[in-house]
Amino acid sequence: MSCVGIFVLFYRGYAEEIESRFCSHGLVTSIILLREDYTLTEAIENAARLQCLYGIIAMPMHEERRTASFHILYGQKEGKNIVI
Repeated sequence: MSCVGIFVLFYRGYAEEIESRFCSHGLVTSIILLREDYTLTEAIENAARLQCLYGIIAMPMHEERRTASFHILYGQKEGKNIVI
């Protein structure tokens, strides 16, 4: 299975923590840190085009709450919030 992590964070620490949790369950993951010239919409569209099944979005508010937003990219258009 393929999963992409899309992170709007100031540093990689929380992103790597989330990636580690998913890797321990057998998911192949990639981290994308957003920049000013690469929007969240572009990142999601690119992940879907690459046929990633899932996307995890973490923003500063998620980091504070130790959560992330989990999205099914392939076949459905629904997102779920999960506790990390």
